[in-house]
Amino acid sequence: MEQRALHLSTRLSQSANLSMSPRLLFSPDTNNVTDSVSDQRRRLSLVDDFHMHSYLSISQQTASTVERYAKLADVCPDLLNRPTVNRFMTPFVPGEVSGEERPITIDPVFNCNNLAGSFSNISDISRTRLAVLYKARHRLSGVLYCLKRSRCEFEVERPFGGSSGEMLNEVQALALLQHPNIIRFYGSWHEADSIYTQLEFCLGGSLFHFLHPDRQLDTSEAIPRTFSPMDLVNGNATSKDAASEQHQQPDDCSTSPSSTDAARRTGLAEKALLVLAAHMLGALYYMHTNWSMVHGDVKPSNILIQLTRPEAYLASTKEFIELEAKQHCHKLLHAGETTGILFKLGDFGRASRAGEDRDGEDLGDGRYLPRLNDPSPPARAATGRDMYALGITLYDAAGGPMSPSVWERLRETDCLPDLSVLPNSLMSVVKGLLRPLAQDRPTAAELVNCPLFRPFLTVRVEDVTPQLSVDSDYQTE
Repeated sequence: MEQRALHLSTRLSQSANLSMSPRLLFSPDTNNVTDSVSDQRRRLSLVDDFHMHSYLSISQQTASTVERYAKLADVCPDLLNRPTVNRFMTPFVPGEVSGEERPITIDPVFNCNNLAGSFSNISDISRTRLAVLYKARHRLSGVLYCLKRSRCEFEVERPFGGSSGEMLNEVQALALLQHPNIIRFYGSWHEADSIYTQLEFCLGGSLFHFLHPDRQLDTSEAIPRTFSPMDLVNGNATSKDAASEQHQQPDDCSTSPSSTDAARRTGLAEKALLVLAAHMLGALYYMHTNWSMVHGDVKPSNILIQLTRPEAYLASTKEFIELEAKQHCHKLLHAGETTGILFKLGDFGRASRAGEDRDGEDLGDGRYLPRLNDPSPPARAATGRDMYALGITLYDAAGGPMSPSVWERLRETDCLPDLSVLPNSLMSVVKGLLRPLAQDRPTAAELVNCPLFRPFLTVRVEDVTPQLSVDSDYQTE
């Protein structure tokens, strides 16, 4: 058995981690494998638009998936049956193995061809340094979904601090989270050496694009370029108009709004601000209390606008209705009407467990971060960063200017910006959220019990049952 496992390992090494046919992979003649791989590479050089992995995966499918896995299970059962541990399912213990050191089951043998077979009408939504977002319709159900393709570590360089372990955060976090104000997760898979995540498609787009309609980042009004399934499998599809709309904004944190944009930007009315605050507090309370999890990147570009059911489901199953649905969402918000609107928290790539040591990691958008030399207990400091970011988000959503001088002065000198853009009902809440130290800020648990927000919560506080409490012993100093 050890010799057969070594034989298979040699084959995988020779094939340069290509997705190979079982007949080649398990052939007794090593020279044939080497010659075949060389011949395939020569043929691949003639096909510019095909990624090596996906091309070989399609061109060499000479056996069924069942047969392939049966043979693999016989030769290397440990690889096939290796369990994946969800890092958010157990309380954090200081000194345990970090996500970077934990073995991750991402191997070429687990590549599948789910994208082209399960989805149609695939078009580009946005493109960031670490991920590509697509809009696609499920072939069997006809429902519209958002597909997020995360690029693996060997595919792009990461001088800005990404990792394959970080890419699993969203999958593992969303697999556990079930809340009306958190974007819904439907599944994930490994294809063409990328992690694909199937997510709820939010018809209203991001809060960022509602607040900044003239920032040339929204491509929903443009005719999207459509791609062949192979373009998407390979990750080679490009679009000049592609920019962020859902889940992530590639450059919105580095580009300050122009004076024209500041003059035209739209702030939410008082009721809409209260609903936004209540929905985000509900989501954060659920995360902090149920799973001892912090989001780590709360901001308008990671907050999505959705119609409530059944309107959202009906709209997502009809052709060419997404634009109408988005306009309807924006029309309601402009009118200060929030009936039928849900705000949802998305993009969990920077999620972590409360109290986890994240020294040296990218902690998120600097505009929404408090000062980091906080003497508060680690878990309180982590959840406190979410609360601070919510305070800045509410200030931004009310129409407050987000120039660098505002948030830099706030973080460095604790000097509050002009909060006159906020309604009186929210003034004291936002002031509390922007306090310098996390231990002085109100928690999500305290605010969801506030009479100001309770009427707008989508889930009753009594229905949230703690599973991994942030009040566990590891918080104590």
